[in-house]
Amino acid sequence: MIDGADDTPIAEGEVLELAGFPEDDAPSPIEGEEDEFPVIAFSDDPEEGEDETPLIKQLRQQVRDLSRKVNRRADEPEVSNDPEPVVPPIPQIEDFEYDTDRHSEAIKARDAARDAHAEWRHRQTERESKRQTAEQERARAIEQQRKSLGVSDYEARAAEVHDRMSEQQIAILVSGADNPAQLIYALGRSPSRLDQLAGETNLAKFAVMIGKMEKDIRVMKRKAPPPESRVTGATASTAVTNDSKELAKLEAEADRSGDRSKVIAYKRALKRAA
Repeated sequence: MIDGADDTPIAEGEVLELAGFPEDDAPSPIEGEEDEFPVIAFSDDPEEGEDETPLIKQLRQQVRDLSRKVNRRADEPEVSNDPEPVVPPIPQIEDFEYDTDRHSEAIKARDAARDAHAEWRHRQTERESKRQTAEQERARAIEQQRKSLGVSDYEARAAEVHDRMSEQQIAILVSGADNPAQLIYALGRSPSRLDQLAGETNLAKFAVMIGKMEKDIRVMKRKAPPPESRVTGATASTAVTNDSKELAKLEAEADRSGDRSKVIAYKRALKRAA
């Protein structure tokens, strides 16, 4: 088990929600840090898009398609080690050629099967209750971690991870990582790391990889780009046009990367300059 991992067992077929929170719910910036935004990434990863040549994009897409197929098979229901007992229909004496002894034995066997089914339903209820409690506790923990990251594009990054991994892999990641929200976000920014992790079908090796990857995550602060300086004597319409062009440029960049932090910082700067 990974150090610090939650040892709550993962129920079969458990689905964990990884959706983020709206931009308006993101933590307010600390006074004096409005022009900074956090960058959470692996230490040896290049800047987003730096190595995105057409060939690399094509190869990564092929890897993603393959891992999706493998992970869909991994999510197929497994044979339960506690199968539901079958209760046969009520025996009819004519089915036993009116042999009362055989008919009586069949009735006893059905009663025993009915009792076994009742006990199985009780176990199922207990398992479902424990699964829901564990899921709620993990959801609360990861929600707090998400908020503490201070990023506005968590939902988009988490969607990338959820799309690539099987539910079994996600369950292990959430319960095994020290800070699953941070790891999920960093993986959403790193196609190469996400390809590597999503492609590992051996769940024991997958858990070990999680621990190693977490150690490589770095959290940095970067300055948001300042708004275009206003030329003295420029008309109001010229200044507004320059601002609109810069904002449109940042919006286009955000659409490509899924990271709206620069757009948010630029709008704040415009408000302060107004």
